Amino acid sequence: MVHRPGGGGDLPEPWASAPLDDKPDWDMRSAENDTVAEVADLYLEAWARSRAVAERLTSLDSKAPRPSFGKGPVTLRWVMVHMLEETACHAGHLDLLTDPLRTGRASQPAGTIQS
Repeated sequence: MVHRPGGGGDLPEPWASAPLDDKPDWDMRSAENDTVAEVADLYLEAWARSRAVAERLTSLDSKAPRPSFGKGPVTLRWVMVHMLEETACHAGHLDLLTDPLRTGRASQPAGTIQS
C-alpha cells in the first residue's frame, strides 16, 4: 500500500517504496542513519510540493483531489489549519528539548520545587 498525498500526485522516494504494510512504524524509524542535511532536504522538498499544490488551488474551500488524513476529501483550509496546529505542537516539543540547553537545567516534573 502506497499512501498518496492529498495533492493528487505520486509520492517521491523514500515514501513511494516505503514498506508500510510490513513496518507500520517505518516513518518513525526510517531516518535513523540519515544526516541532518538529508532530513532537511526531504523536509524542504515536501514543503515545495505542498506549496505547489496550494498555489494550484483557487480558494481555501478547494477540495483535495484525493481523500486524506483518513477522511473524505479535505479542503485547503482544513489542511492549512491542520499544518498550523502540527507546527505549533512540534515547536512546543522543540522548546521542551532546547530549554535545558538554554538554562543549563533539566526540566523538573510538575509539582517539584526548583532551587
